[in-house]
Amino acid sequence: MLEADAARTAELLRAADKTVRELQQAERQLAAVPDEQQIKTLIEDRQQATEAVIVARAAVERHRELVAEARSRHERLEADLERARQKRVRTFIREEELQRIITYADKARSTLERFGEALLRKHISSLEVAVLRSFQTLMRKSGLIKDLRIDTDKFTLALTNRDEEAIDPARLSAGERQLLAISLLWGLAKVAGNRLPTVIDTPLGRLDSRHREHLVDRYFPHAGRQVLLLSTDEEIDEHLLQRLRPSIAHSYVLVHDDTTFTTRVAEGYWWTEGVLHAV
Repeated sequence: MLEADAARTAELLRAADKTVRELQQAERQLAAVPDEQQIKTLIEDRQQATEAVIVARAAVERHRELVAEARSRHERLEADLERARQKRVRTFIREEELQRIITYADKARSTLERFGEALLRKHISSLEVAVLRSFQTLMRKSGLIKDLRIDTDKFTLALTNRDEEAIDPARLSAGERQLLAISLLWGLAKVAGNRLPTVIDTPLGRLDSRHREHLVDRYFPHAGRQVLLLSTDEEIDEHLLQRLRPSIAHSYVLVHDDTTFTTRVAEGYWWTEGVLHAV
């Protein structure tokens, strides 16, 4: 019985000793706990720190968005820069091509100009001969003009007589100037070699009888493959009509009706009805 009590007592003593140590430990921990004011300050500091963390995290997020936006803008700028570089390269290549075309075009134009000048000189020379021969054929004074030149810059005529003296075309008579104009057209037709219809409208108004006969005999039958001669009754009279008749295919007259104010086409000539001739 005593042994049991002794054991019980020892156990209680050990428990009491443990409790004393735990109490001491609790007192030390309690002593380490700050007072209420310190705890309040710590809580406030913690709250401020928490809020600062939230603000900092929001700022970080905003900066991340700004960085992402900046990167996106940078990528767009890089793409724009690359497109600009490609465009500049294409422009440079196009400019090189255009410059090359311009260079070749200048060379081609220079070549064509030289060729054109040579061709013009050749044709002008042929035209001068053709016009001179036509003029000498039509002129009553066959020895009046010995030479004829065409200025290729001003495209004016220079006439020379048998004494190598210059003759101003303006000093020719009205009929001679008309024959010179007809000779130019005749010469052009000869040089061009075109076999086109030729229309001659009232060509004898300013010419004397001898020059009219020259035109009727030497020009009208040979002016073109087909000649349409428009005349008045005072230009082609019976005498000239007889000279032309071997070359005439058809004769027509335009008859005007003063009552109805209309015009009809009839076969014949003035005294038999006629004004339009196909020679």
